[in-house]
Amino acid sequence: MSSPAPEVRTDADRHGRRRRAPLVAGIAAAALLVGGLALGAVRGNSPATPPAPPAPAGTSAPTSAAAPTTGEGGTPGATGTSETDRLIASVQRREKDDPFALGKVDAPVVLVEFSDWRCPFCALWATTTKPELQRFVDDGTLRIEYRDLPIFGEQSQVAARAGRAAGMQGRFWEFYRVVFDAAPQRGHPDLTPEKLVAFAQQAGVPDMKKFGADMDSPEVTAQLRRDAEDARRLGAPGSVPLFLIGNEAVSGAQPTEVFVQAVERQVAGKR
Repeated sequence: MSSPAPEVRTDADRHGRRRRAPLVAGIAAAALLVGGLALGAVRGNSPATPPAPPAPAGTSAPTSAAAPTTGEGGTPGATGTSETDRLIASVQRREKDDPFALGKVDAPVVLVEFSDWRCPFCALWATTTKPELQRFVDDGTLRIEYRDLPIFGEQSQVAARAGRAAGMQGRFWEFYRVVFDAAPQRGHPDLTPEKLVAFAQQAGVPDMKKFGADMDSPEVTAQLRRDAEDARRLGAPGSVPLFLIGNEAVSGAQPTEVFVQAVERQVAGKR
């Protein structure tokens, strides 16, 4: 019988819901100043990333199939069981017109990225390796699907909401680029409400009133809950970045060649 996968818990889950309201309200206020538009009240009682729901009674959660156990630096790992393949396939969404995905919906290889906006290793991958993988996206070989796994405190939670809100206006990948391009080489960036609004403007988000409102919308809450559930079902470790490349798992910002070789192996396996 498979052992339950550990529940993915974030700092916001551990410290409760009370701290989220001031930060999200700060975002709304900053957006108000930028856009000169009145924003509606921001609810303060919904967690930034709600805890993943437990497995239904009488069932067991999937095993930690793609379970690299390393820290942020990480080491690559491969998986190969049919159970693992089924689990990973269920996480690959392949949804048409997904604003948080790049590449053809029927690309032979899907790379699922679990990331935190304040993670220095996530920024390193985003600015060095992802551009090198773009050629696979462009030729139809690779699809990249983004997932939020915010683990570095309340600012990570709110930044995840900001990224989602940018995506709801079709500017997610532009927001992704400007945030990670501005990240320091060491340590966690201070993603204040004012900075997140400035990043949204820099990314070309057209409607700042909508941006502020979308951050606290039920739709964004549902998107983050869904990402947390994907991480829980995979038994994701409490470190980022984490990648699924086809049926291989890679933990940490490994050298670009690790990812290139993984994509090429997956393509060869499809032939």
